[in-house]
Parts: sequence; structure tokens; C-alpha cells
Amino acid sequence: MRNVTKAIRRLLIASILTVGFMGAVVFAVLAHFSAQLPPLSALEHPRQISTTKILSSDGEILYEFYTENRIPITLDEMSPWIIKAFMAMEDTEFREHWGLNARRLVGAFLIDLREGRIAQGASTITQQLARLLYLDRSKTISRKIKEALLALRIERIYTKNEILTMYLNQVYFGEGAYGVEAAAQEYFDKRASELGPEEAAILPPAHNNPSLYGPRRRPENALRRRNLVLRRMAEVGTISRAQAESLKTIPLNLAPDRHRPSKAPYFVDYVRRQVVSQFGKDALLTEGFTVYTTLDYELQRKAEQILEEFLTQKEKSQGYKFQRAKGDSAGYVQSALLLMDAANGYMRAFIGGRDFYEYQYNLAVDAPRQPGSAFKPFVYTTAIDQGWYPSRLILDAPIVVEMVDSTVWRPKNFDGKFKGSIPLRQALRESRNICAIRLLQDVGPEVVVRYAKRFGITTPIDPYLAMAIGSEEVKLIDMVRAYSVFANMGLMVEPVCITKIEREGETILRTRRQTKEVLDPRTAYIVTNMLESVVKDGTGHLAVARGFRRPAGGKTGTTNDCNNAWFIGFTPDYVCGVWTGFTEELKSLGRKQTGALAALPIWADVMIEAHKGLPPKEFPVPPGIVYVAVCSESGMLPSPRCPHIMEEVFRQGDEPKSVCPIHQRPDL
Repeated sequence: MRNVTKAIRRLLIASILTVGFMGAVVFAVLAHFSAQLPPLSALEHPRQISTTKILSSDGEILYEFYTENRIPITLDEMSPWIIKAFMAMEDTEFREHWGLNARRLVGAFLIDLREGRIAQGASTITQQLARLLYLDRSKTISRKIKEALLALRIERIYTKNEILTMYLNQVYFGEGAYGVEAAAQEYFDKRASELGPEEAAILPPAHNNPSLYGPRRRPENALRRRNLVLRRMAEVGTISRAQAESLKTIPLNLAPDRHRPSKAPYFVDYVRRQVVSQFGKDALLTEGFTVYTTLDYELQRKAEQILEEFLTQKEKSQGYKFQRAKGDSAGYVQSALLLMDAANGYMRAFIGGRDFYEYQYNLAVDAPRQPGSAFKPFVYTTAIDQGWYPSRLILDAPIVVEMVDSTVWRPKNFDGKFKGSIPLRQALRESRNICAIRLLQDVGPEVVVRYAKRFGITTPIDPYLAMAIGSEEVKLIDMVRAYSVFANMGLMVEPVCITKIEREGETILRTRRQTKEVLDPRTAYIVTNMLESVVKDGTGHLAVARGFRRPAGGKTGTTNDCNNAWFIGFTPDYVCGVWTGFTEELKSLGRKQTGALAALPIWADVMIEAHKGLPPKEFPVPPGIVYVAVCSESGMLPSPRCPHIMEEVFRQGDEPKSVCPIHQRPDL
């Protein structure tokens, strides 16, 4: 008996020591993990990652960039259906437990034991909140212990309503939306207070797995999971079974995607590139910049409307076989437009294509295309700068050029005719190809390349004779920059899309006007005057026919088989360029679909809108320019017998000294 008593006593002591040891171990473990727990100060003030706003010059928000879109609200500002949906799916006993659900923990523990890993979650809403704020999603024992300890601490400090409010403001729903208010606006364009049960039921699955159940990315999955939530809400008594069945028949009814810029998307993407190049991608998404741009959104909308209506009509009238079809971005006619303030380079309207989401290649700034005759002003500018003048004659007659490979090139004019000796002004006004080639031969291809580069052409240009008629590819933005030299009397203006960037009210970037004098003002004025002739009564005369009657210069451009159609033109106020064609460069726009017919009408209509309310301006005449009467046939000083006399512009000192040899009176 005594031996039995001793054995019991020893067992009791051993048990006490074991329990004490185990308790000490548990205490040590809890103390160890408790020391690693972060403070709870971030609960009521979740980390905010600011939104970068892109603003137009007239105050329109064009787009917002962010990684976290969060709009904290109170529980009273949430639809009760949101609360009921989450409690039905995530934690039906939320109001009763003290941070941990013992029954669910035991069940999950048994399943984990059977599987040999952490396979079953038993997290309450409080535990989820702790994990969202402080922990990762790894399935480890240490993380689960920390999560449980944090949940207990949260429950001691905050009320159930406070915990629920913080949780519903913290959870992520996909598409950059954090919290139920941001999610409601993202998916339904509503306030969280306005959601009905069928809308609220979409949110718990979107939170659990945004990539799998996000309503925008996986609408079928989202609809199926929403119906499961509605069934669960009926099971817990939140709604009746009849209500659940009725609500299941309602479609998702999502709002338009807020992540697809609908306002000037090509321009927004171009601005994004500039910000990223200056500050980096992370800064764009997290630093909360306010980016003030140059775009006039009201004018942009009108330009987009003009372009789309014109191209739609062009498709119908031409009967294109490759008409616009969803998902076939290269199958329909495209166009790009850039309207720039001549004085400061501000981009006022910017169209890089017809549909950014079908074709994201920016045709305004990224696409090299053959410019056709729109390149000719660079040849004429070089000649004028070297002493030629508008009334000087040039031969429009057949020419044969032997190529490097011993083949022969016989260029032609667009109309297939030749006019003999004609003044330089007429050659440019009528866009005579042979005259441009002869002029290039005279001044030298390498010299013209240097002038084009000086004007801001960035694409490679080979110094061949075909360059005179636009064989070398250029970009629309470069052509607009280059033509600004004419509008500004020799001053090249760099295109600008951002005026300034602010962060928390402080200006961190301010864009200044960037100009460079690249041409003698007298040369620029003479070429501008010649380009005015193109618009008044040359290949660009349809601008006047469409109602644009201000002083303006410009040049059409058309490539072989009418694959590319251009018009680049300017006034003292604006420079505007338009390109039209197919994204597949070898597709023809159709017979006689020249720059005058496929690009100029867009230019004219947009320029009419841009100049509304502005007084007409003449191009300023720089010092050293004179007007002299000449014979229109010979370009020389008129004799009394010259039948047609015109006033022509010259650089002072370069005016003709001889009398017309064609119409001199015979000696008596």
C-alpha cells in the first residue's frame, strides 16, 4: 500500500512538472511570438497609397493611376447587404466569438492532421483583418499563431462594429479596389450604401480570389460564386430561399471598366511614358502626382468625333473589303492626328488611332510611314536657303536616273503629264514630282538630309533622289515639329504634353518652352508664303472648300498606290498633322485617295474648331523681305510686253535684276 501511495505521489509530481513545463513552453512560445507582433496603430489608419491624376488643360480628369484605390467609409455608409453577405460567407458567428472560433478551429485542426499539412482555414473576420494588415498569406504554424494572438488583441481593444468597419475598408477586391466603397464604384459605379443583395453577394468571392472570381476578369465564375453566396445567405436566414432564387436570375450588370481610359487614351498613355521616364513606374502608381497636361479636352472630343465620322463615311464610300471588325485591329482604315500650339508646342489634340483597346500602337508618335510629297518642303527650303527664289524656273520634263544596281528609274508626276519650265512656286503648289527631284539634284541629297534632321526628323533618312518625293519613313510627331519652323519663322518648337507635375501641392517638375532657331527667318517666310499657295489654290485647296479661310500653309502627301495619305498644315496659331492609312502598310486606300481626299478634310474640320473665337492672323514679315513685280512666265522683271505680271516675294538682294527675255520688244 505504501508503495502504491509513493507511485501515485511520483506520478502526480511528474504530471505537475510536465504540465508546468508544458505551460512554460507555451508561455515562452506565446511570449516569443507576442514580442514579434506589430503595434495596432495602423488598424484605424490603413496605409494609403496615393493616386496619380492626369488632368487636361481645361480641368478634366483624363485618368487616374494607382495600385491601391481606397475610400474609407463608416459602417453606417455601407449597405446592410454587404455586411450580411460577408458574415454569411466568412464568419456567421462573428458577433459571438472573441476573435477565434473554437469549434471551427477544432474542425480545421482535425482536417489538417488528416492531410498532414495546413489544408483547412478556420479564420474569423478578426483573424483575416490581422493577416491583411500585418502578415503574409503563407500557410505556416508561426503565421497562424501570430494571427491568433493578434486577433485576440484586436478583440480586446475594439468593438465588433469597429472591427467590421476596418475589415470592410481593408479587403482587396481586384482591379486596384481596396475596401467596399472603392469596389462598389469600380464594379457598379455606385456608392457602397446603394448596393442591393445581388450586387453585395459578388464582393466576398472577389475578395477571396480576385483573379479567379473577379467579375470583370472572370464574369462566368463570378456569377456562379455570387449565386453560391445568395444560397448561403438563404441558409443562414439573411434572405428567403425564394428571394435567393429570384436574385440568381439577375445578370451581373457591371459598370464600364474604369481602368480603360475613355478620355484621350493614346494621349494618356503617352503622358504615362513621360512620367515613368522621369520618375519611374513605382512613383507613377504610388506617389500621388497631379500631372497637368496641355490637352484641351473639349477640342480633343470634337477632333475624335470629326475623325471617326469622316473615316466611317470613307469606309462606306470606298467600300473597303477590310472594314472594321472586332478583334481585327489591322482590318480597317486608321488615322492619327496631332494638333500643337505653334507658339509653345503644347499638344492640344492628340489621336494615335481609332481604338486604343484594339490597337495600342500609337500611330501619332511611334509609327514611321512614308510621307510622300509632305517631305518636299524640306527640299524647297534647302534650295531657297541656298539662293533660289519662288519665281525661278525649273524644268518639268521626263528624267531618267540610273540606279546603283544599274537599273533605271523613270519617275513620273501624279497626273502623268509634264509642263516644261515652270516657276518654283507653281512646282510646289501643284506638287510636281519631277521638279522636286531635279531640285534635290541641284542642292544635294546630303544637304537636304541635314536640313530635315535640323528640323527635328528623328528617323533614318538615306540621301537618295527618291527622298524628294517622300520615300524615307517619318513619324507624324516629327513632321508636326518640323513644320513648326515655318509657322514660327525659323524657330523649331518642341512638342510638349505636360506643363507641370505636383506632389502634395509642391511643384516637382515644370516644363518650359523649348525652342531652337534652325532657319533664317527670311527663308522660313518665303517657304511659308509658297505653302500658303498650296492651301489657297494648290493641292490643299479643299481646305478652303470645307470652310477654312484663314491664312495657312500646308502640304499634302501621298505614297505609291495611295497607301499613306498626309496633310501637314499650320497657321500662326496652330500646327496640325494628319495621317490616314491601313496599319498594314501595303494596303491601298483606293484609287485617287490622296492626302487631299483622305487626310486634308480631317485637318480642315479640326482646324476650324481649334480657331473658333481667335482673330485671323497674317504671318509676320521679317526684316529683309521684299515684294517685287515679275513676269509670271519667266520669273524675271517684267517688260512692257509681259501679259501676266505678279508680285513675288524675295530675300532682299536676291530679287531678279534682268528683264523678262521671253516678252522683250524686238529692236526697232
